Amino acid sequence: MEIFKEIIMPVIEVVFPMIIAFIGWIVVHNLNKKNMKEEKRLVLKSEAYKELKEKHEKIFKSGIKFINFLNSTVSQLKNYKSSVYESNPDRDNLIENHHEEKFKFLMDEYGDVFVEFTSEWERNAIIFKPLVKKRYALQIEKKELEKKQKEIFSKYILFFNDNIYNKSEENIEKLREDINLLSEKLLDFMYCMEDVNKDLQDFVYGDLFEENIKRRIMSEKTSSTIDDLLKKHKKEIEKNYVK
Repeated sequence: MEIFKEIIMPVIEVVFPMIIAFIGWIVVHNLNKKNMKEEKRLVLKSEAYKELKEKHEKIFKSGIKFINFLNSTVSQLKNYKSSVYESNPDRDNLIENHHEEKFKFLMDEYGDVFVEFTSEWERNAIIFKPLVKKRYALQIEKKELEKKQKEIFSKYILFFNDNIYNKSEENIEKLREDINLLSEKLLDFMYCMEDVNKDLQDFVYGDLFEENIKRRIMSEKTSSTIDDLLKKHKKEIEKNYVK
């Protein structure tokens, strides 16, 4: 008993607080390390999203220019008169401002900025990996759009190069319908791009602000959402992209 009081107790009184202090230091160290890791992760995600958002804004501007061109062309074709003997401002405007070179320039520009966007995403692939299926869905849908664009562009070239002053009303109307459909599909695609942009914001900042952006819900199926594209391209995504 005397030994316990004289030797063991003093040791316990000294060692036990040291153990508690050491454990406390380990806990604090690990918490600080975890917090530093989370802060670094947030910084990396934020910087990557900033770069991606810049590319997204370029897509939006380029897409709007292309869609406005297509809509203006549809308007001009609506009032187009093919008679060479009749003066018609709409026909003259179409020839001057809606020629195939401008169509190709805007179409190619839109394709180029989309490639910039996906390339930037791929450069930060590990950061945005949880959303990669949505990127794949956009890429597959864009390929389908590009195929449609080329088909309509070929018809557009023929319209201008094959005696523009002698066109049947039926051919004019068919071209107008094709261009109008392309415009609608491009706009629909841009809405899906906006869906992904919101999902990216939620992914980067959702935990920080403890809040998420409300998802776009279509009461009527007048346009697609990114979820619709995921369903539409599910088989191709799983077959060719997701390992």
